[in-house]
Amino acid sequence: MKTFAPPRMYSFIFFILIAGVPGRAQNRARREKYFTYGFNTGIVGGSAIKDNCYEGSRFNRAMGFVATDNGRHQTMLDANTSLGLHTGFLWKDKNDHSYTALQADFERNRCSYVFNNPYSYTVTTTMSPKDNDADDNTKNTSFTYNRWAENDVYLKYSLSLQRFWFRANRSVLKGDSYFYLKESFGQTFLHRNQGHNIKPGDEEHIQCNDTVSVTATTTAYDPTSFMLSSELGIRAFSPDKDRALDFGIVWHMPFSATYTREYDFYNRNTLVAADPVSFTGSSVLLNITYTLNEKLKNRQPDSTKIEREKIDVLAKTHVENDRVFEVQQKIVLNSDLVSVKVWDRGTVDGDIITLYLNGEDILDNYTTSKTKKEVALHLRPGENFLVMHAVNLGRIPPNTAAIEIEDGMKHKTITINSDMKKSGAVEITYKPVL
Repeated sequence: MKTFAPPRMYSFIFFILIAGVPGRAQNRARREKYFTYGFNTGIVGGSAIKDNCYEGSRFNRAMGFVATDNGRHQTMLDANTSLGLHTGFLWKDKNDHSYTALQADFERNRCSYVFNNPYSYTVTTTMSPKDNDADDNTKNTSFTYNRWAENDVYLKYSLSLQRFWFRANRSVLKGDSYFYLKESFGQTFLHRNQGHNIKPGDEEHIQCNDTVSVTATTTAYDPTSFMLSSELGIRAFSPDKDRALDFGIVWHMPFSATYTREYDFYNRNTLVAADPVSFTGSSVLLNITYTLNEKLKNRQPDSTKIEREKIDVLAKTHVENDRVFEVQQKIVLNSDLVSVKVWDRGTVDGDIITLYLNGEDILDNYTTSKTKKEVALHLRPGENFLVMHAVNLGRIPPNTAAIEIEDGMKHKTITINSDMKKSGAVEITYKPVL
């Protein structure tokens, strides 16, 4: 019975899932950009096999992830796990509140397979006295074995594309929350089973009792396999997006089986059944990822003409950072050097804002408080637009901030309101004194 799709089907799934990633996200000259790095751990999952049992399924797949023994006179804890490192880049998309990430991943994955044996056998071990005192007795301890375990422990490197869609302005890290889809394509290598390198021709022989025995032989082995991994989940950002925590379900899907073993069952040296089983290395895990984000500085334009064109675009479209803005106050100043102070005049409720002047980010992801935050501005002749972008709505919508504008001659304090659909703005006209 097949439990995995052929390579052509993997490719089809891959292209369908990433079709929603817009190409326009590559074309923006200025956007939020981050260098990212972190680690992930995968726990609690299941593995897939391709089972070709010809003689009545002498091995049956056991449910659960803990094995009391491994069929080799050893006890063990058997579970699917993953541990990895990643690094890459994260950027904000052009026309919406979504993000895209490109990163390189390196992982150590473990796929565990546990079978119920068609037999059960007991091994008795004699425990010697500890110190030969008179009160020491020789003890016999019996161990019963009725399961068989196989592992596929391998290393994997891959390149991944991750897409985020806005979910809510609250999360476990106190910032925004996003749904995400992550697609990875890579290659596995250095496969091991039960702590040993897998090799064709490897053979194990177990004598179960006086009449029953089993021989396990590795008949095929693929040392490297291409692998596609798909992950769905939720990302939690910190308020300033310098940290992120992902909770997701990941499905690792190799293009080919890793190795095949044939299990020959004997009764008084007579072959009674032969079960070849192919181990695919496929698994489904709960994956937890922790990421640190370092914001990259945007290159500042060095052309006055470009600045003037940007201001003209703002004046015509009234759109900043992919959100419509509304001019709520106007002021005319005669100096190009301006001091702006921002604070929360009302109830402090956790409002987070970003201030833009003519499209330039001048105060990023700032949480307003009763303390005044001062920023110096340099105005261009003519119209200038100071836009307050709401990163969240705080506990009491809408996002409200007091802004004090002073150029040494004029002084004005105004209140600006913004929400997640529309930003408030101040139109500052600079008229030099002749």
